[in-house]
Amino acid sequence: FPVTILVVGVVVGGGVVVVVVVIVVVVVVVVVVVVVLVVLVVLVVVLLFMAVYYAGSGLIANAVLFGNIFSIFGILASLQAVLTLPGLAGIVLTIGMAVDANVLIFERIREELNRSKSLRQAVSDGFSNAYSSIIDANVTTILTGIVLYVFGSGPIKGFATTLIVGILTSLFAALFMSRMIMEYYVAKDKKITFGTHWSMNLFTNLKYDFLGRRRLWYGVSLPLYRDWE
Repeated sequence: FPVTILVVGVVVGGGVVVVVVVIVVVVVVVVVVVVVLVVLVVLVVVLLFMAVYYAGSGLIANAVLFGNIFSIFGILASLQAVLTLPGLAGIVLTIGMAVDANVLIFERIREELNRSKSLRQAVSDGFSNAYSSIIDANVTTILTGIVLYVFGSGPIKGFATTLIVGILTSLFAALFMSRMIMEYYVAKDKKITFGTHWSMNLFTNLKYDFLGRRRLWYGVSLPLYRDWE
């Protein structure tokens, strides 16, 4: 591709055109490489966090996350949508939101387990209690994506398309795929861990007086607000 553009530049005329074309090509390639690296770094960080913090259930969430990503690309391919840089940004956002749904579910299941419920009952109640929060968060984001798609143009529509598709696949992955895998393990009487010995009660008794330190954060936020203006 760069060679083709370089040849066209030579034919069109002059060394100046060649130099400009080469610079543009190099910039585009660098931007694409950086964006792809950012996507990979985000994915690796998310996978490591889920595996370390949630142990066995985190591995289930990671498997579901890969299924979610494959579903996104499959739907975009069926729609003949072109994956642009804003589209990649939508995928990065989707990765975070997909994990967010699993985090809500796992924390609910932890609460049920702390009430001395059986694993089967804890999984069932955990999913049931997390539905409202997950649906509420994702529906509002879908509405935002619809507004961006209707009133946006070009790159904005690409971002909105990927965002909407990603949210729908994330809902399916978190609410159906994760539950199907967990219920399979429960039916086989296999143990599912929802954390390690240090992460199970890491934030249980955490207390931080946010309002008591409000004056400090007002002082920190005010200079930042002035710089933004």
